[in-house]
Amino acid sequence: MRAVLLVALILPTLLCLLTFGTVVALGVLKDSMPDWFESTLSGILGIQATASSTYSLSQSDAEKVAALGYDPEVVANTIAAINWVKEDFDADIDIGIMLAIFQYESGGGRNMGSCDAKTVAAGLTNINPAVELAAIDWHLKHWQEFDIRAHNPIAAQYVYDDYSGYIGHCAAAEMGSQGILPSTGLKICRDGLSKSEDQDIASCDYWLPKTAPHASAWWLDAIRYSADLDDAQKINRLYGWNRNQAYRELLVRRSHKINEELGPIVGDLNVSQHTVYNDSAEGWLASMLVAFLQMFDLLPENISVAASGEAQQWLSLPLKPQDNNGLSQDWGSTLLVSPPAPFHLGVDYGCAVGKPILAVADGVVVNPSRYVYKNDPFGWGLALWVDHGGIFSFYGHLSALRVNYGDSVKKGDVIGECGATGFAHGSHIHFGVTDLHPDDFVKWYQMDPGWLNPHNFLGKWVDPREYAR
Repeated sequence: MRAVLLVALILPTLLCLLTFGTVVALGVLKDSMPDWFESTLSGILGIQATASSTYSLSQSDAEKVAALGYDPEVVANTIAAINWVKEDFDADIDIGIMLAIFQYESGGGRNMGSCDAKTVAAGLTNINPAVELAAIDWHLKHWQEFDIRAHNPIAAQYVYDDYSGYIGHCAAAEMGSQGILPSTGLKICRDGLSKSEDQDIASCDYWLPKTAPHASAWWLDAIRYSADLDDAQKINRLYGWNRNQAYRELLVRRSHKINEELGPIVGDLNVSQHTVYNDSAEGWLASMLVAFLQMFDLLPENISVAASGEAQQWLSLPLKPQDNNGLSQDWGSTLLVSPPAPFHLGVDYGCAVGKPILAVADGVVVNPSRYVYKNDPFGWGLALWVDHGGIFSFYGHLSALRVNYGDSVKKGDVIGECGATGFAHGSHIHFGVTDLHPDDFVKWYQMDPGWLNPHNFLGKWVDPREYAR
């Protein structure tokens, strides 16, 4: 009995001393050898140091910007880009034209294209196809050198796995959220961005929230656009951006409105840079170690962010980029049925039968209680729902399922195969997003709550709990 009591008294003491000693030792290592400490922990936790950076506003400034209807991260990155060209190139670029371009080139970053760039470029008639194809190949080689797919999950969904091509805008294979023409992008990258010491900017990753506005700011300076020009001069200089006169006039008109709303506060906004980490620690042992280290504030920033799941990301498409045959029917369009139905409740992407369909975020495969929702509820054929924590993604017209009801899935996992089951004009994937469990729908055309615009999710780095309609 004495021995048992002695052990009961001594063991907790020894454990406390061991824990204290371990914490102190780890703290010393973190402070004295931060790089070694971070890389060692990354290896133990299975984390690859694939990171990029972005700019942000202080919380109070972000609230001011959001109250005016603008995305604080977009504004922060835009201000950083404007300051960069002002300091390094003595350029005077206004925030209005920058955000007008962002708004109209890609729908505010929600539409970054759905067509194979090389196919589009080869069919150009008003632009030299050979020049654009050569520029595309140049970019692909450059992106591979910087391995932008590993550092940016949005780029990973637009650039092919082997860097043999990318998905771009269908008009002229334009790249990223700013709609940059390949030949223009080559000049921007070769003569401007690639010379930066910031590897994100030098990579010329036009899908990266930070790099894209830097590209626009540099090109606006290159075509001699300036905020102090009159409207006629601005419209004339913007010919270097787009040849359409009416479109250039629209950009200038919109820029005035933005400058009126944001101009008075831009100079007072506090912009800071921080790192975004794209991988996470997996496994129960790694999770326990992370929890222990977090308890004593011993995790380096990159491991802390990555392992805690704060960097949850929606993928840009439920398809690998090389399997995407283009947007065949958009959200809200008239349904291709007879007689025509008034509203398309998702986004359709063409794909060949059997091509893998991917989960767009971590979640659990839903098991609807009503049989009709499991099998062809509205002409969708073989279909799946995935719960992402109150937001549900939907995949219709599948030819086969790769998961079972109740399975946990990770973003990018193959959950099914493309097909044409149900009512379908050719093989494609119908992708939808809802804020209702399928059992909670009263009618399938229910819109509020119910079906949400997928473009508010695709290609955005968001926590699915903090979505916007």
